[in-house]
Amino acid sequence: MGNAPITVGLRTDKSSCSAGSKATGRVYVSVSKESQPVQALMLKIVGAEHVLVHHTTSHSDRHNDRRHRNHSHSHTEDHYERAESTFLQLEYPLHTFPRGQLAPGQYEYPFEIQLPYNLPSSMICRDGQSYCDVKYELTATLQKTNSGIFSPNPSAQQEV
Repeated sequence: MGNAPITVGLRTDKSSCSAGSKATGRVYVSVSKESQPVQALMLKIVGAEHVLVHHTTSHSDRHNDRRHRNHSHSHTEDHYERAESTFLQLEYPLHTFPRGQLAPGQYEYPFEIQLPYNLPSSMICRDGQSYCDVKYELTATLQKTNSGIFSPNPSAQQEV
């Protein structure tokens, strides 16, 4: 976490989630020096699936050479089909800071997110070079009032 004036940490209570379950845990914020200008602490959950299918095709080539001999040559080609899809993206304000400042100290914000009942469960399946997974990732972001390219909003991520 280094010398950053604000750091954010995230811990979930469970390592996976399923349809209709609740994602619970805590977001930790540490302000090391002077008060920091902040607007809100946001919590986002993203659900995505990733698929890679590997299959092969074999080809045989027959030809005659000058001496009238038959030769055959075969080779196998690898093919890969990929797909990705984001099927869930929800963002919640976990805490707002009406005064626009966060004083030095350690803060803890518990959370509980009810997941929709029509979601697939977290999973991963592998067979050779092919795989399919469904993953959920939580991101806690502390939105600063003066964020920019050289001063991004501090955040933490965790897969659930």
